[in-house]
Amino acid sequence: MRSILWFCMVLSPSLHVSCQSNCHASASTVVSVKKCPEDSDAWTERAKIKNCSAVDQSCTKKENFKYHCVRNAYMNNLLEVCAPVWQSSGFCVEFNEAGERVQDNYGISCKKFKQRCPDSYASTEIFNYPGCYTLLENKRKGSSDPLLIVIFSCLGTVMGLMPCILIVCCKWTEIKRCIKERKYFAVNA
Repeated sequence: MRSILWFCMVLSPSLHVSCQSNCHASASTVVSVKKCPEDSDAWTERAKIKNCSAVDQSCTKKENFKYHCVRNAYMNNLLEVCAPVWQSSGFCVEFNEAGERVQDNYGISCKKFKQRCPDSYASTEIFNYPGCYTLLENKRKGSSDPLLIVIFSCLGTVMGLMPCILIVCCKWTEIKRCIKERKYFAVNA
């Protein structure tokens, strides 16, 4: 038992692992959204609409199964989800769809943002730390058009093949020149 507690307290942050168990009921409530609530009133309104208290779950006490609007673990989408409240240790929180839980993203400390988070806060208070959402919006702006991704991928492939094509062309030209020289010497010998 001591070794499990030691792992949870010491190793888990460095390995990006959460010791919170998964919650299958959360997975069925996940919905992708374009924007999360920016203040307490908007959060409360979305929480009423999501109605997490009506979800049949056995993950936690009914009063701890709450509305969240957080990033996914890949930092490329915002999700509304019902999940057990997670006590963050000063990092942006995310929903890990594979792990079916809200957890800290140990790579993004929200203590460095303009609106800093405290050393500990409930995951349902993330709207107070908009820097966690701003990171996602900046990432989205950089790769939002799938057509551009395909075009740049093709260009990258062509540019990568260009040296190979040039080498083959040069070698082919050299081979043709050698063949001509051999024929010339064979005829004139």
